[in-house]
Amino acid sequence: MSSSARCTFLFAVACILTLMLSQPANEQKPGPNAVHISMIPKLVLYSGRKTTFKRVSPVDQLTCLSKNCPTPPKQVVCENRGSDGITINWKCTADLGDGYRFGELNVQCEGYRYSGDEWVLEGSCGLEYEVIGGSSRTTKKKASLTIYHWIGIGIIILISFLVGLFGESRSGKRTSTRSRTSTRSTFRSSSSRSSSGFGRTKSSR
Repeated sequence: MSSSARCTFLFAVACILTLMLSQPANEQKPGPNAVHISMIPKLVLYSGRKTTFKRVSPVDQLTCLSKNCPTPPKQVVCENRGSDGITINWKCTADLGDGYRFGELNVQCEGYRYSGDEWVLEGSCGLEYEVIGGSSRTTKKKASLTIYHWIGIGIIILISFLVGLFGESRSGKRTSTRSRTSTRSTFRSSSSRSSSGFGRTKSSR
């Protein structure tokens, strides 16, 4: 075999192998709703929606794993940026607002036949993500809410103290009034009895 024929043969073999690796054959498709993960060009995921399912339970299309998650975006678009030979690289974009941005991202899809299958169920992909950042306005707003919270508690305590103090003062006045009233009643009763006695004596003479 001449050198030119050998080069042509090797080039043809390389093209066939590249085609086989980059595009899975249709006859290998395990089911009607199966799609090879490498053949998904883009994912559009929505807040409040569930994934499709076949072997396992559905999950949320968008799941935030951070401790302080902002309001979830209405939509996230993830683009397939190719494979490193092990996993697919995705670039995800969304309007997170308030200066937040994506941290670690993890796209998970349901394997069509088993866990880890490169053939996945169509519509079963979801995104788990973390967020970092946040605007100073959001931080100041949270600080203001905390200050107002403690001010409210202080006002409630002060009102309770004043109500208790006023109640004790009013109770003391009532006790004093009742004591004087009782003295006057006793005095009047004694005076009445004394007047009655003297009257009768004077009248008998």
